[in-house]
Amino acid sequence: MKVTLNLNGWFNETWNVYERVKLNLPRTNNNVESWHSRIKPDARKNLTISKVVELFRLEQSNMEADLIKLLKGEILAKQSKRQIKKDYSIKRFVENYEKSRMDLFIEGMSDLMKS
Repeated sequence: MKVTLNLNGWFNETWNVYERVKLNLPRTNNNVESWHSRIKPDARKNLTISKVVELFRLEQSNMEADLIKLLKGEILAKQSKRQIKKDYSIKRFVENYEKSRMDLFIEGMSDLMKS
């Protein structure tokens, strides 16, 4: 994979999700945001070392339980039919991308993101 730096200093791989879509990987970091939301109430000010250790122990337990589910072939979070359809449309759109028709690609992708 070619790594290029664009004009604003960010690596294209940092913000470009084209390859992630082709590999059926998440386009967003919603899973990270979800994790932050889950631990936020427990991560109050003035945490003691023992409370932090307990917080990490519980999180490890949750992650191990999720890993077991994944290894058994279970789905952790069910997507809505609307989101499944949108992901499928985006994947097909990316697979049919033609560099010579960038204008149509941008317009079409914009429409897909609105839906």
